[in-house]
Amino acid sequence: MRLVYLFIFTVVVALCLLIRGWIDSGIEKAMDIEVVRDGEEHLGNWAGNWPKGWIFFRLHRDGIFSAKIAGPPHGDTIQVNGSYDIVAGNNTAYYPRLIAVGDKKDTLFNYFIAYITPYDTKVEKVDKLVLSPTGIYDTVSYTFYCVKP
Repeated sequence: MRLVYLFIFTVVVALCLLIRGWIDSGIEKAMDIEVVRDGEEHLGNWAGNWPKGWIFFRLHRDGIFSAKIAGPPHGDTIQVNGSYDIVAGNNTAYYPRLIAVGDKKDTLFNYFIAYITPYDTKVEKVDKLVLSPTGIYDTVSYTFYCVKP
């Protein structure tokens, strides 16, 4: 009898997760945003200062990368589209890497993800994504802030 209850419980949980995924997919299509869950903190719109000016980029759930770069001195805006992937380090001494490649096969991002604001944090008022070119703790890094629509 316990086995039957366990099976029913498993089916109910699977059905709830399926419905949640279906609702999230509908919201993402209708509102053109990413619904962020635990483990998906990298998704969404990010903006910050960049060595070549200001950058606004979006990481989509399906691996699509889109960016707008506004650079001095004339404020020209460049729009770039492509794909991205997060590559885990070989061991725990290395941060995972964010690698973004443009449609013309140019490497746009190849940085270590030093920090992402955790999904369930209550301390910080803004979500941050910190990218580091070296992967060494406490060195030069670029901070991006989540832009909520």
